[in-house]
Amino acid sequence: MPLLLSSPDLDRLFPAHIQVDSRGQVVRVGAALQRRLGADCLPMDLLSFVRVERPGRIATFEEIRRIAGAIILSVPSAGAVRLKGTVLCSGDETYLLVSFALDNRARETAASLRFDDFSEADSAVELMLTVEMQRNLLRETEVLIADLKEARASADLANQAKTKFLADVSHEIRNPLNGIIGVADLMVQHAIPDVLLRNVEMIRSSGQTLERLLNDLLDVAKAEAGMLDLQVAPFSVIEEVRHAVGAIGARALAKGLQFSVETIGEAPGWVEGDAARVKQVVSNLASNAVKFTDAGSVMVLVCQEAERLIIQVEDTGPGMSADVAARLFSRFVQADGMVAQRYGGSGLGLSICRELALLMGGDLSVSTELGFGTRFQFVMPGKRVEARPASQDIAQSDDSGESLHALGTILVVDDHEVNREVARQMLAGLNAELVFASSGEQALSVWRERELHLILMDMRMPGMGGLEATRRLRASEALAGRPRTRIMILSADASSADRQASLLAGADHHLSKPIRPAALLSAIVGVADQ
Repeated sequence: MPLLLSSPDLDRLFPAHIQVDSRGQVVRVGAALQRRLGADCLPMDLLSFVRVERPGRIATFEEIRRIAGAIILSVPSAGAVRLKGTVLCSGDETYLLVSFALDNRARETAASLRFDDFSEADSAVELMLTVEMQRNLLRETEVLIADLKEARASADLANQAKTKFLADVSHEIRNPLNGIIGVADLMVQHAIPDVLLRNVEMIRSSGQTLERLLNDLLDVAKAEAGMLDLQVAPFSVIEEVRHAVGAIGARALAKGLQFSVETIGEAPGWVEGDAARVKQVVSNLASNAVKFTDAGSVMVLVCQEAERLIIQVEDTGPGMSADVAARLFSRFVQADGMVAQRYGGSGLGLSICRELALLMGGDLSVSTELGFGTRFQFVMPGKRVEARPASQDIAQSDDSGESLHALGTILVVDDHEVNREVARQMLAGLNAELVFASSGEQALSVWRERELHLILMDMRMPGMGGLEATRRLRASEALAGRPRTRIMILSADASSADRQASLLAGADHHLSKPIRPAALLSAIVGVADQ
């Protein structure tokens, strides 16, 4: 739109106007603005002496030309001067029809403005500019919301990709671990020379260390994604604490340490919580105490108050300085480099324990002094609940032998040959016929051809996976009216979501790899007795 105003008209209506040519060079400045600048600004690049405050994200002269509406400028070289107005393009020329904008930040400087710095047109365009600025703000807000939605979508995609990557890595690592730890567990059950037994124990211990590290890394990733979960159910406090530290106590005695589990006050009863996560925290604290204590004792103290459970782990180890204790719960942090060299470890355990404690509505703290030992205190909600009947280990029940000898035919489905061989050796002592398949399609084919009493099904396999095979088998059972075949998912996918997916697909049980012989036999008896 051409501007039909002469230079005198511009000076009268907009004493602080700015006229700019097609290259962004200032060719004329209103008299009032010229007085305030106190120096000749002709010719000068527009963006070299003004800054665009509104709309935001304006970096070039071409972007200013595209505004075609309200604008707020500031002139840094002129102190607190701010200008408000509109952008008008007329052919190759651009006009910034502006007036002085007073605000609280410019009270003192604004006092020096003269009456003829303003014009009659200023008040006439005030309402128009206010409305236009509101429109600009609304447009900027809409753009910002769109940008935030896009950023959120990108972050969600990144999280999904990371979650899938971790699941894939976990699956690929757990499969060989299942072979390493499973074979080692099988070998120690046989009479072998002491030298070989020590070697096998080292293999098994190394595999278990790698498994713990994998679990820690997965827990860290879950914590970052807000996916750490709890499986809440009533449990016996003292029973779970003793289970958590059983093997650790044996290691303490082997080092010549005194190790004890004691209660304070009334004997702990039953509470509602995630027993597995509680054991994870307690075992980590007790294991660290034994690892870092060379002489003296390690003590686990359990106290159940009216509304909370307190578990303390005390040791007579070397203790820590205040600065080390202050960063102890940070990820990948150990006391110092010498600790890492001597004891190893990833520096993840305590960080994860702290996050688990907070997730459970409690906390984990440390009290220590260099040279005088360390005490960790784990606190969580612990209101007493009604005790459940003592559960009997189904693998040790009186009729377990009868259950195990009535299993009939067991189908083992796994695409890894090592895993099939480990399962074969673990099940060798059962009075059952074993058949094998390497895919979901083969499993369905075997099921159609013969009567099966139990299927041990891997979750992830090339082609048809275990979940899809289970769903199809259940649908076929319903159509054919065949009796229900017991299905247990043996999977390298260890998350609670994977366990839930197994049950929703129709499986009777989910067991995570690496698999121990006792756990497998116990689960088999439990499934067979359902």
